[in-house]
Amino acid sequence: ILERSGEAVLVDTGLGGSAGAIEAALGSLGLTWANIGHVILTHRHGDHVGSIDAVMAAAPEATGYIGEADAAAVSAPRPLTIVKGGDSVFDLDIIATPGHTPGSISVFDPIGRILVSGDAVLGGAEPGSVSGASPRFSDDMAAADQSVIALASLQPTAILPGHGEPITADAATKLDALATSL
Repeated sequence: ILERSGEAVLVDTGLGGSAGAIEAALGSLGLTWANIGHVILTHRHGDHVGSIDAVMAAAPEATGYIGEADAAAVSAPRPLTIVKGGDSVFDLDIIATPGHTPGSISVFDPIGRILVSGDAVLGGAEPGSVSGASPRFSDDMAAADQSVIALASLQPTAILPGHGEPITADAATKLDALATSL
């Protein structure tokens, strides 16, 4: 959840049944479903879009977004807006990060330099470390590796991966090292 001046963006909805946890997280920030204006889905996998129906029902004014190549694989109660690299949603940059899935996107906040990476960059096996997309669950590892290299150029101060703990210390240095190793 990224919030500015009382309006919030939810990036991914988690597995089915995650709406309660999202509502609790909103409450911990002093927000409600009414504050959600945008729901950005980083890719088509069920662990990222599984609660889209419940989220869209709870936040009826929210606009949903997804990368074009993944749109046909996701069903939502309202049409989702197609986004591509270079687009902006709520002053957040949409970064095309294909590889994990063809339509994978990441979200970058240029003000706070926060990268919400979906599954393009994951929390690593060691606490505070990063890794690239999982070969086991990715469609095109060569493209996934190129996406990591592209994300490294953003020099984020923090990385919020789709899996693993947030990276808040030396995020840019760790991402650069990962990109160099590919």
